[in-house]
Amino acid sequence: MFDGHRELTLGTKRHIARIALASVLAYGPMVAIHAFCISGGGGWVIAGVEWFVFVPFLALLVGLITLPFALRSRTRQAAIAVLVVVGGLILCFIPARLAAYRLRMLGFSLAASRAQPLVQAIKRHVADHGRPPDGLLALIPRYIDRIPSGLPELEFVTGERARKGYGGNEWALYAVVPTGVLNWDQFLYLPDQRYPEVGYGGWLERVGDWAYVHE
Repeated sequence: MFDGHRELTLGTKRHIARIALASVLAYGPMVAIHAFCISGGGGWVIAGVEWFVFVPFLALLVGLITLPFALRSRTRQAAIAVLVVVGGLILCFIPARLAAYRLRMLGFSLAASRAQPLVQAIKRHVADHGRPPDGLLALIPRYIDRIPSGLPELEFVTGERARKGYGGNEWALYAVVPTGVLNWDQFLYLPDQRYPEVGYGGWLERVGDWAYVHE
């Protein structure tokens, strides 16, 4: 009885180890790609990462192919090992996807903090001149020493384009930060801080004083 319990425990540990290894190999790159923007060194545009969505479907296909082998005594043990890994990959997809999403949002939260000196410089220019600068480089060196690093490539919109496209604001900052081939997510700053729940091509999630537009 003791030996049987021990064998069962070892078998369970092996299954857990296989699931852990398979999940790290399958979803680790997805999580790492989403998390890279935390460093501020890039990772804002991650087109193509949506292909990881197919991993659990491929795992399910493998499981369906393997299932008949689990009914044969000669191949049952190996087939069960495969089916356990398949089940683990399917169950681990949602937690892995959620972790990837949270880490990406953390990266944009840090970017919002890094951009604060730039936002303040624009506001000081508006206070002094009654209008936004002609471009971000016009702020240097009087209002800011340099454009902050660790940010996605920002576009500065002013005038009629800003008023019509960004809720009447005299200026706005945004970056196109897609997470797929056919995706146009944006990272957006509006000086009046009036972010709708839906708009600009998607639904908005507040990220500090900024908003992330999920297309």
